[in-house]
Amino acid sequence: DLRVQPGEWLAGRTLAAAGLSKEGILVLGIECPGGQFIGAPAQDTEIRECDRLLLYGRTPRIAEIDRRQSDGDGERSHHAAVTQQERISHQERSAAGR
Repeated sequence: DLRVQPGEWLAGRTLAAAGLSKEGILVLGIECPGGQFIGAPAQDTEIRECDRLLLYGRTPRIAEIDRRQSDGDGERSHHAAVTQQERISHQERSAAGR
C-alpha cells in the first residue's frame, strides 16, 4: 500500500490522469481518511492527500511512485516508467508467444 503525502505527484490527480495502469500498477482500492473505502475505484476518482492506496504491481515501481514529487522530475519519472513498462509488456507477451 501507499500513503499519499502532501506534495507527492499523485495528490490531486484522478486515476486516469495519474496513468498508473500504464506503469503496470493497478489501484485495487482507496482507503480515505476517516476509514471510508472505495473498492475498484473508477478512473475519474480523485486521489487526495492522506489517502492510502491499495496497489498491485512490481514493488520497485510502487516504491518509486511513493517517492515521486509533484514537479517536472515527477512527470519525467512517470514518462520513463511508462516507456519501461511498455518494453516489459512486449517482452512478456513475446515470451508467451502472443
